[in-house]
Amino acid sequence: MKHLCVILIGLIVGATSLRAHDGKGGIGLEPDPSVHALALGSISLAETGTIEGFQSNPSCLPHVGSLQISFKHGGLVENLNASTMGFVAGKSFGRLLECPGKELDTKRLGLGIALKHRAVELAEGSDWSCETIFLGFGYAFAPYVSFGMTTKLLFSTSDLNDVSASGYGLDIGTRIELNARTSVGLVLRNIAGRIAWKDAEDERPPFILASSATLNAPYGTRFNLGAEWLASGESRLGLGVESPAYRGLEVELGFLERKSTSSRTIFTGGFGFTHKPYTIRYAFQSDSDAFGLSHHFSITFITPY
Repeated sequence: MKHLCVILIGLIVGATSLRAHDGKGGIGLEPDPSVHALALGSISLAETGTIEGFQSNPSCLPHVGSLQISFKHGGLVENLNASTMGFVAGKSFGRLLECPGKELDTKRLGLGIALKHRAVELAEGSDWSCETIFLGFGYAFAPYVSFGMTTKLLFSTSDLNDVSASGYGLDIGTRIELNARTSVGLVLRNIAGRIAWKDAEDERPPFILASSATLNAPYGTRFNLGAEWLASGESRLGLGVESPAYRGLEVELGFLERKSTSSRTIFTGGFGFTHKPYTIRYAFQSDSDAFGLSHHFSITFITPY
């Protein structure tokens, strides 16, 4: 009975991010995309200039620049009482790397830390909570090629049958700028890791291969195409477009196609407003086949340090 409760809770909690695995252990070790990435179809691994994306791809850390601090809240899920809160901070270090004919805000090293708290109200007044810590390191070989690694630590508890879990995972990723308009990112998630459940069998978090490409088009328009493949057999395809709407304001639209034993399409969108040193973002995900409409917000502060 306890094993059944573990699996049931795992599936419910994983679904709150709309990115659940078939197994129970990966629920807390798959990073939440940034609010910006969520609006663009959820899979964006080539973001630069912002600390938000480092959980998805740590190789962005050398491109962050001065110290950035970001807060995120995701919740208001239409058909589920759940919420996610996050804190992210990061900074680049070392000398500025120069690229002939082009100025890129890229330094040799980058460090980042993220804290994520997720809570779900279960049946019969029970609760599930999950805390995850992300520690990231990035190294730039050149202004247009960088590598990164993230260590993830997981702690989960529930008062339903006294279920708890702890574990770790390791991700590695790279980002390559092919030319002035095109960048690609590649990430291997959970190349190592283990989830230990109380009074249940330990397991290895599922391996995930993720990739994305970003194309900068004329008039400030940007296209993003991303894909993920899970060891469980599930695949995901995300497509998004972003365009400036007004001074400091940009809007995004996209979709995420998920395929396993069945398939479903999640529509996404949002906007970002920048008034230095602050950036405010909003994203929605509309999943009519499962959890309805969810809303996500973030605010990022770029310090002078």
